[in-house]
Amino acid sequence: MTAPVAGAALPLLDIRDVAKRYGRVAALAGVSLEIGQGEFVALLGPSGCGKTTLLRCIAGFVAPDSGMIAIDGIDVTALPPHRRPLNTVFQNYALFPHMTVAENVGYGPARRGVPRAEIAREVDAALAMVGLDGFAPRRPSQLSGGQQQRVALARALINRPRLLLLDEPLGALDLKLRKQMQLELKRLQARLGITFVFVTHDQEEAMTMADRIVVMEGGSIAQAGPATEIYARPCSRFVAGFIGEANLLDLVADPDGRLRARIGGAAIVAPLSGSGSGVGLSRVGMLRAEALRPATADVPDAVAATVTDVVDTGGQVLVHLDAAGIALMMRRLGDARAAFAAGQRIHVAWSPEALHVLPEQAG
Repeated sequence: MTAPVAGAALPLLDIRDVAKRYGRVAALAGVSLEIGQGEFVALLGPSGCGKTTLLRCIAGFVAPDSGMIAIDGIDVTALPPHRRPLNTVFQNYALFPHMTVAENVGYGPARRGVPRAEIAREVDAALAMVGLDGFAPRRPSQLSGGQQQRVALARALINRPRLLLLDEPLGALDLKLRKQMQLELKRLQARLGITFVFVTHDQEEAMTMADRIVVMEGGSIAQAGPATEIYARPCSRFVAGFIGEANLLDLVADPDGRLRARIGGAAIVAPLSGSGSGVGLSRVGMLRAEALRPATADVPDAVAATVTDVVDTGGQVLVHLDAAGIALMMRRLGDARAAFAAGQRIHVAWSPEALHVLPEQAG
């Protein structure tokens, strides 16, 4: 057996400088990440960012060109998938169509030579865990998409993995069922205490489910942290734009040591902090769409704008604005569509503390 990696207070999953290239394309550019026991971590990013490649490296389906992956302090970089203390749930579930639900779920224990009576008990317990009591004799073709997803989960959980990898397992479900399964997965993970690493391109899904989000861009980690931190204090223009609706404003330092921009005659001002301060220094400010609110013309620093589009998603309205050539977005909750129409002239304002200035290196 490979010796444990040296170090105290080892994380459950330790990824160090993992790189993978496909020809000239760097799918992973030296990724390092630590994940603790019992965490629910989402790998989030657009297509081609490297999240699935990273998951497949952890699972053992892809061999990294360099770097190390350790689980429980054991270097598993060179181990095949079946020798790693983990299981993977795929988007297409990968159920055996000729087997019953019970046979699918009990496949792992059967291959390990577990006695039949014990397998039957474990299968019943695993199916009860995912709310599928009584489904053991059915075949996958007799199940809905959500039920098949639960069978795939039960098949993974019956092996008692320390680590469960989920590769967009909800992607094939309709929206209502997808949201229901998000909550069920979150509750199940909290009850079992198993570490989940979940790949998704859906930022709402990541924010709903994960304790920590790892945002990936171009084969690297752009930012990692709790959902609330990434949403409120993104570290780069990319993260700010990828998570939620963000208004990004170009700010320039003035002689008074403040960052300033002008939108439609109104001044946008923020204090300048950090190194490199000086006249002409440019930074980027972020205002979340919900920070904007309708205002009257006499409100200090209110911005005049023209409504260009109104998108009603039922529970909220996203109002697109043109403020002297600068595009803004304002989100309003509830039945607000009737208050706005394309071509309408309005004023908007926000609290000064709502403006987040991105770190200097992100500008």
